[in-house]
Amino acid sequence: MSDTQALAPENSDLLATIKAQEQELRYQKVDGDFTHGELSLAFDMVADPENWKNHIDTIVRDNPKVRAAISAATIFFAGSPAEFYPVKVKGYVRVVADGYYVRIGA
Repeated sequence: MSDTQALAPENSDLLATIKAQEQELRYQKVDGDFTHGELSLAFDMVADPENWKNHIDTIVRDNPKVRAAISAATIFFAGSPAEFYPVKVKGYVRVVADGYYVRIGA
């Protein structure tokens, strides 16, 4: 039995409305330049796969659009600005940010 089958009809309509709004939000610009979906993808590139709230320290391909998206995403999701450092491998950059836990003082 799915979630929608287990709910009363009025709750099923509410669940459908929430899911539709989530899809709509994914394509709305939330930070001026990027949609929620774009920020999610950028954050997933740098976030710790075990726990997104952890410190960020990773290496990604470098280009201005990626840097801008990652900068916006780390602030949006973790409240932490990203810092970019050159690495020896051409075309890549190291991304470092405090992460959510540090920013909230946990």
